[in-house]
Amino acid sequence: MFLLAAMLPALPAGAAPQAAVRPVPGPGWTVQESRGVLWRVVRQCVRTAQHRGVPAQDKDDGARPAGAADGTEAPPGPYAAPDVSRPNACARVDVPGGYMVLKDHSPGKPYAFLLLPTDPVTGIEDSRLWVTGGPNYWRAAYENRGYVEKVLKRPLHRTQFGFAANSIYGRSQDQLHIHITCLRLDVAATLARSVGRLSGTHWTLLPPMAGRGHRYRALLSDDATLARTDPARLLASDVYPDGSMLPHTLFMAPVTLADGRPGFVFLDGEADQDARHGRASAASNRGASEELLDNSCAIAKPD
Repeated sequence: MFLLAAMLPALPAGAAPQAAVRPVPGPGWTVQESRGVLWRVVRQCVRTAQHRGVPAQDKDDGARPAGAADGTEAPPGPYAAPDVSRPNACARVDVPGGYMVLKDHSPGKPYAFLLLPTDPVTGIEDSRLWVTGGPNYWRAAYENRGYVEKVLKRPLHRTQFGFAANSIYGRSQDQLHIHITCLRLDVAATLARSVGRLSGTHWTLLPPMAGRGHRYRALLSDDATLARTDPARLLASDVYPDGSMLPHTLFMAPVTLADGRPGFVFLDGEADQDARHGRASAASNRGASEELLDNSCAIAKPD
């Protein structure tokens, strides 16, 4: 397996394609070579899985399939890398499920993983996410959070995880990737304080979080397993077609509802005008909700 770090170009995280090469990302969008590295990694992982045909060995990585009742061999299960802690490890490749899990290659993200479609999907702005009846990638990300625990070598409560997809202005790659790692302590505290006043029918503006002054609006869900809820579809139903999904970033945090039941908070943020027009500075909001995650996983460590 080649290293993603060696392939990634030296681009700022918010370096969006220039206006001359647009239309809108999604079907028909031609991804620039420098922004297509993750898609090439996905294809390599899929080829590796198909070549080796090795089903996973344990519950977190997908159970080895049993033989069929008639004695014939059942089809192989998802492929899992033997060492999921290795940078760029194809931790799980589930082609029938339409997704894969990749170990983040960054040295500064030792516990982080990425959930990616095995089909080309540019990002949360891609209309294929809500027009077609494809996989619920956010549910898949939640169900595969155990990889963080594997590398961290300790269990986490569900409310200690966070999941983020950055806007086109806050990412360097045009293949949808949901960041999976620990939630920031201060963000967890803000959400716990706010959950009682949030609604499941309308978005509520929250105070600035993560020390950046960036504002997010929140929507509550009591769907404990995301069996009937796709956060990307929820956001698109509010934004599109009256507005553009391009500047939006989507974040998901498991929470405990006021009545003690498990639920979720979905957060929506937007890149500011400077980021949208190529004038972003260090103080700009690029629409990168990844800022709400903690790559050190301080929330999991004893006081």
